[in-house]
Amino acid sequence: MQILTNLLKWILASSLLITTNLGFSQYTTGESIGYANAGLSGTNTWVIAYNPAGVSEVESMEVGVFYNTRFQTKELATKGLVFASPLQGGTLGLWFSSYGYSQFSQNRLGIAFAKKLNDKLSAGIRMQYLTLKIGEGYGTAKTFTASAGFQFQLSEEILLSGYIFNPNKSSFTDYNDEKIPALMKGGIKYVFSEKVFITSEVWASSLDKTNVVVGAEYKIHNKVVLRGGVGTQPFSSSFGFGLKINQFDLNFSSAHHTNLGFSPAISLLYHGK
Repeated sequence: MQILTNLLKWILASSLLITTNLGFSQYTTGESIGYANAGLSGTNTWVIAYNPAGVSEVESMEVGVFYNTRFQTKELATKGLVFASPLQGGTLGLWFSSYGYSQFSQNRLGIAFAKKLNDKLSAGIRMQYLTLKIGEGYGTAKTFTASAGFQFQLSEEILLSGYIFNPNKSSFTDYNDEKIPALMKGGIKYVFSEKVFITSEVWASSLDKTNVVVGAEYKIHNKVVLRGGVGTQPFSSSFGFGLKINQFDLNFSSAHHTNLGFSPAISLLYHGK
């Protein structure tokens, strides 16, 4: 049984080399995974990896840490931290995450800048440094990628958002010029009330099939929220909840894959005064 388990881990890691070189796939925090990673419309520091434009809404210094395990397998775990702070003329964001284990790992370091262009439109850009390491003598590859996004407040209830990742078509030149796929996302968020919103996104990648994700959040108390969501490619469901404790946001969530099981996540975000 242990041999079979180890073999499955290797198969998963090998497949992730192809499907997650996008540099965003393992970034699933305790908040975002709760609504199926439909994070384009986010307005706190977690949004830095989903849509840098959302960082423009951060009003004070924020620092967060997160940890998640894909399919409850420690070799497929991600841990990281984020930071954002308003500056004169915009908002600066930083993000670092580390994924994998000794035989297969990815590290990502990103810096973002976002700005409110007017009372309805925000835009942001992000530069990201990626490293990919494979054991057994394959070594380490490095590259840079770029991304950009926007958020547009169409009405009091409706927020539109868009995001593009790797339009410069970066590649891991040390690994036979392995291409990193480009990605485009578009989303809409509808706010029913101060307690409830629903958000939906379409993801189009140059490598994978188009994915549609839908998520929702319900604030049952001013300090407690519930979340849920689904994704289509592959089909998965997710759920989670968040607690506000003084200046901290504590979030727990998990995605569920029909064949591979649960992927739990936890994150903690501090809001400065």
